[in-house]
Amino acid sequence: MRVMTSLGLCSSVEAEVYCPTDKSLAMTKPIGRDGVPCIYDLTLPALSKLPEYLRLNNYVNPEEYSRSPMQWAVGKSQFEWLAENKQHQFLFNSYMSSRREGKPNWFDVYPLKRLIDGAIPLPDAAFLVDIGGNEGHDLGNLYARYSRPPGRLILQDLPKMVKNVDRQGIDAMAYSFLDPQPVKGARAYYFRAIFHDWPDRICQRILLNTISAMNAQYSRIIIVDFVLPDTNVPRMQSAMDIQMMSIGAGVERSKKQWVDLLASVGLKINGIWNSNPALESVIEAVLMEDAERL
Repeated sequence: MRVMTSLGLCSSVEAEVYCPTDKSLAMTKPIGRDGVPCIYDLTLPALSKLPEYLRLNNYVNPEEYSRSPMQWAVGKSQFEWLAENKQHQFLFNSYMSSRREGKPNWFDVYPLKRLIDGAIPLPDAAFLVDIGGNEGHDLGNLYARYSRPPGRLILQDLPKMVKNVDRQGIDAMAYSFLDPQPVKGARAYYFRAIFHDWPDRICQRILLNTISAMNAQYSRIIIVDFVLPDTNVPRMQSAMDIQMMSIGAGVERSKKQWVDLLASVGLKINGIWNSNPALESVIEAVLMEDAERL
């Protein structure tokens, strides 16, 4: 109990008497009840062997997904591991749906009017495509707030993720972002917590697949992810960076790293919005003009 008290999971009001805290309550909800055991079991095998992996690789950050510490330690990626462990996949989905409870929605941070203004107001037009959107939690929140969007809300993820999705106002579509994007000319292509899973080379492939469907004068890419400071990164984001590197050669990127990544495929950042440095930011990116690419 002393350890739990030191971690803030309870408070010690007098000798051998303990009271719950906000963190105690969180541990009884999906974000703690499901998230902690899932993330612990998922990441520990790679993290426990990370010093050995780094020593064998001359302390160079991994840049190939197929050679990540997790691939080296357990012989499979995080997504393969989850696919083989159905109960952990269930816990992971529950955690992902709950981890943002009590936090601002992305459209509370980002001025959605930027997308609504100028959108093609036709029911068959694609307004927003949520790529890799799991079971559609973000689109569900968006539809609950804006029940009459200027176009379709489309959820894309792997077939096993979307086959049972039945959400009002949302069209579910089986799709892998490693393939060319089939929805052409959407107002916005939305990625939340996607790119931090992957090294630059795969991120470039995902972005190029999306760019192939964009209307250069109309479409936007919306990215919800951490944007780290270039110096003095806070502890939590630093720990997340190590975790993403360990399980998939991923990266929590700084502003400079985002600028460089997006520019490498012909995109530029129109703006970055954030309500709290400890939370994810919202990035709006557009295609560069031809002259800017030269």
